[in-house]
Amino acid sequence: MFQLPKYFILAFVGLAILAGFVVHKIQGRLTDSTRSPSSQTQTFLPFNTMREILEMANSPVAMNPAPKESPAACKCLQVGTSNIDAVVMEEEATCSKDRMYLKDMLSTLPRIYREDRARGSSEFPKECVTYIMKSWQADADKRASETFARCSRRGNEALVFDGSNTKPCVSRNYVNAVYNYFGDVTDCFDIPQRSLIPKFYRESGFHLSAQSQTGAVGFGQLTSIAIKHANSEFENFQTQVTNTSKPSCERLKNSVAQMKPVTTLTRNNCSRLTELQNPLINLFYTGVVELQNREMIRVMTTKIKGKRFDIFGKMAKLGLAKGSYDQERLEDILSVLAYNAGAGSAVILASNYLDHFAKVSPRRLRLSDFSIEGSRDKVPSFFDYARQFQSSGNRGYYDDVFAKAKDLNRQFKEGACAPESFLSL
Repeated sequence: MFQLPKYFILAFVGLAILAGFVVHKIQGRLTDSTRSPSSQTQTFLPFNTMREILEMANSPVAMNPAPKESPAACKCLQVGTSNIDAVVMEEEATCSKDRMYLKDMLSTLPRIYREDRARGSSEFPKECVTYIMKSWQADADKRASETFARCSRRGNEALVFDGSNTKPCVSRNYVNAVYNYFGDVTDCFDIPQRSLIPKFYRESGFHLSAQSQTGAVGFGQLTSIAIKHANSEFENFQTQVTNTSKPSCERLKNSVAQMKPVTTLTRNNCSRLTELQNPLINLFYTGVVELQNREMIRVMTTKIKGKRFDIFGKMAKLGLAKGSYDQERLEDILSVLAYNAGAGSAVILASNYLDHFAKVSPRRLRLSDFSIEGSRDKVPSFFDYARQFQSSGNRGYYDDVFAKAKDLNRQFKEGACAPESFLSL
């Protein structure tokens, strides 16, 4: 983020004081004949103002913070169909005490992440995050749910795991922290942001305290297996952040440089939960898992010898040459399933589908065969095949994620939160 040097600010202030003094003297000479000596005053820059300017010079926060605009001013909403209240952040004073359990943690985050920014790394409106956080598990605002976990302390006792809680207050600090960290981590890692939004709407509703029955925790619903895999390359990704000069990486690097690998993997453990509810740690690991999945997809489809996983070659033989579709879109489609079933399972499923298509289809392969809302005939699409033959993860996962994208496109203009033509070549 752009920040003026301290000496420039001091010079500017000095010139302002000098200009004010000159104007004051001129005005004084023009009005001396009509003013008594006792009525003449001098104007000085208040000490507090000077101190605040110096603090801004040393602060990583933008000198011109973003104004707190009404969500109604967002041009991203669908006209006539959107519920404005659904994209308005909650005031902490209106949230019940049992929903404020993330407040202390959020207050310790750097100001640049918990406050509004004039400019950020996110490629989508903040209202998308607010809407998702408020909409997901809406009943948990008033009733405790096993979907949310926290650790609490009674007096001087040790932290006690509590696996049934209300949803955290969707406050400005909370939304800003998730939105700003998500934007910086994905931008720093060059991960397409909108492609992730429907997936994590389904996974966690962007909540840091979300937990699943399998013990997955936080925004990225991180499992012990995923954390172990990410730890195998932890230092490489840590170095990638600290050695990259992009503004998003620059904002992250001091904190990332101090991070240690998550080592406590036991379920219902307060040490593990406390670590993974930190937005930077959870989103850093989430980004690493996403990159590892995408790299595994590339390796399996382009670098492993033989025809077993040569998806692009199979598609070309069936009528879709490489230049006739966007390969990154196909990677996005497979990476959605990879997060739930594993990258290997996603590639194998796609390869098996093409083999099946070659046996049963009387026609050539079409782009619509890789569209979740493509044209329908007797030949099954890839998504039809996944509904029937997906063997790992949650069968129907594609439909669950696509339903979240459709929900976002009902509330917001298409492409504002979810990619246009999501899950489609």
